[in-house]
Amino acid sequence: MRHITIILLYSFSLAASLSAQVLLIDRVDLNEEGRVSIGFEANASSYYVLTRSQDLTSFEQVLSIQLGSDGPFELSDMGGGLIGGRGFYRITQAEIANPIDLDNDGIDDLTEINSGGKFDPLNPLDGLEDSDSDGANNSKELADGTDPFVSDLPPLTSVAGISPTLGEQLVSPNRQVRISFDGPINPASVTPFNVFLLINENPIPSSASVSTTGKVVTITPIDPLPAATLIQVGILPDTISDIQGTLVDMDLDGNAGGAFGYFFQTLSLDRIENTNIFGFVKDSYSEIPIQGATIRVDGLPAANVVTDENGRFELVNLPAPEFFVHIDGGTATNAPDGKVYPVVGKQFHSSPGQTVRLNQGGWSLIFSYHLWMPEILLNFPIRNQPRSDSEMLAKANSRISFPRSPPRPGTCCRLLSLQDQRKIGMEFPLLKRVLFRFLPTGPRLQFLEEWMLLW
Repeated sequence: MRHITIILLYSFSLAASLSAQVLLIDRVDLNEEGRVSIGFEANASSYYVLTRSQDLTSFEQVLSIQLGSDGPFELSDMGGGLIGGRGFYRITQAEIANPIDLDNDGIDDLTEINSGGKFDPLNPLDGLEDSDSDGANNSKELADGTDPFVSDLPPLTSVAGISPTLGEQLVSPNRQVRISFDGPINPASVTPFNVFLLINENPIPSSASVSTTGKVVTITPIDPLPAATLIQVGILPDTISDIQGTLVDMDLDGNAGGAFGYFFQTLSLDRIENTNIFGFVKDSYSEIPIQGATIRVDGLPAANVVTDENGRFELVNLPAPEFFVHIDGGTATNAPDGKVYPVVGKQFHSSPGQTVRLNQGGWSLIFSYHLWMPEILLNFPIRNQPRSDSEMLAKANSRISFPRSPPRPGTCCRLLSLQDQRKIGMEFPLLKRVLFRFLPTGPRLQFLEEWMLLW
């Protein structure tokens, strides 16, 4: 014989404006699993809460909470059905214009119902949580009129770029490592002890410096990096801070602090017999050969050569397939009066066992494989590469002088200050080594690969 469950329904209206109304229950259904559904007439200006109890003293178990609509409405017991063969149910009606806080978390029911699942009207911990990790809990932010899911703290400073890049191959042994940030960091938080280079977990003697903008950390090895070696770049966790003292988001997870590290591979400097490259260095204006310019092979000083009276040079027994050089125009013996030639860094490509003309992986370097060098005023210092922004900014009044405009197509130059960069509508971070090429038509300047350098 099946037992009949007896249910006592108790309707209760919370709002004063509803006190004169009677909540009419017109239907009660009980399925085979003991789940109860209750039908009644509702309205769209209210929301309704169904609670259950084993007696009439406490209706603490909330089973359902829904926004109302005009006309027939239904609430169902989603809590697992009756226990012990009986149950007492209560329907609470509350005005949308005057919502209650059912779970006492400091956030009213209506806000939680309309949060799109971000809040739960039955979770008393919602108000205590700090969803955006800005130090103010959710209930306080709502009370203050701020968005509890959008941090009110200034955005965290984070890593914006690295050079060399992650996993980069064929990196010059003379290359510095640069880590850029999207905001200024505290220079005092950067030391050779927490910013470092490693080979097989062994430290590489190096120095670490911060640009005056505070946005670039440069790691400079004391000696050239070993050839054909995996180099690890590391920063100790939770050690780099911004100028406010907040830890920098080093691992880009949106949280302050974190670890940072990556690796790159230096190129091989093994010299291969009869692997030679020749080319010519010429003045970009007068087109005369530049005599006495020194072609220095990075990491292989024994391979350095000097251009002859025809501006010709030939490098012999070179590594393959790539290596780096610096063309030092400062040693030229026939520079025009009052002018000098710059120092230009480039990546060369070679073919094992062959003598080839200068090329860039099959691309001819600027008119018949010649290297064109611009003339620079003597008051433009080129003796040493700038090591800091302040040194570079001191040169803001210096300029590269070209005798005609536009310069010869293919002329390469580096812009040394933001002031100079803005003159042509292009802007790059200070200390970023870049090369521009003047074009015969169209835009005056074209950005080339970062490894092609002036200085």
